[in-house]
Amino acid sequence: MKKTLLFLAVLLTAATAWAETQNVNYIDANGAEQTVEATVLTTGGWQDPGWYVVTGNIEASSLIFDSGGITNLILADGATLTLNDGGIYAFGAITIYGQKNGTGKFTNIPGDESDYALRANGDINIHGWCRFFSVHHCH
Repeated sequence: MKKTLLFLAVLLTAATAWAETQNVNYIDANGAEQTVEATVLTTGGWQDPGWYVVTGNIEASSLIFDSGGITNLILADGATLTLNDGGIYAFGAITIYGQKNGTGKFTNIPGDESDYALRANGDINIHGWCRFFSVHHCH
């Protein structure tokens, strides 16, 4: 039993350590292009606060940023984040950024009236990408 738990702990730690990061450009609140190292999102589910980038097409039930910290999410040009039956929820503040062409997309397909598109316990800010916000239902 102890060996199994130790193996699982090592496996989870290794998976976290192997998360791909890359330097990514984004448009800040003043409209200027900035660069940051961000973790590449490949799935939805629970994530720690930090800098993230969606570079491809992701489809998931929801995306939840835990721990009450500050989350920064970049939607890369040409990327699509589709969340079914839920949306983006941050236990802290969240800022969503676009890139130069503003072609990253977030689509929320709710399952019922209790679903949300974008919700946070702190501030929500969106920069460089508002016109491409494709939400079918928002509370």
